[in-house]
Amino acid sequence: MARTIKAIDFVLLAIPPVSLVSLAVAHFTIGPPMLKMFNEYGGALPTATQIALSSNSLLVVEIVGFALVFGAAASLWRAKRSLGVVLGALSLAVTFAASIFFLYALYLPAATSVVVPESENLPRER
Repeated sequence: MARTIKAIDFVLLAIPPVSLVSLAVAHFTIGPPMLKMFNEYGGALPTATQIALSSNSLLVVEIVGFALVFGAAASLWRAKRSLGVVLGALSLAVTFAASIFFLYALYLPAATSVVVPESENLPRER
């Protein structure tokens, strides 16, 4: 069977690796300053944020994502188009879900914390 690579195959094989690399870059550039900022305030981070900033969770997402992309590329190379498209779509879904979760988890502490203005901390005169 002849190998025919279609445009959708390139999309399924190109977008997930770029997303996975950008997720790793964001994890190591945005994560530490956010973690430092919230540690200065002394508050506990939500569980979702702790998971998103964990290196272990990033490693799992990267391994699963790249394994799916590699499986998709190998399947397309062997002219097993349906399996390649399914694996490519799964890798796209994994990277999309991981990116959304990372963004959600980074903004979660800001959305759930209550900042009291300094003027309200002062004792009131009666």
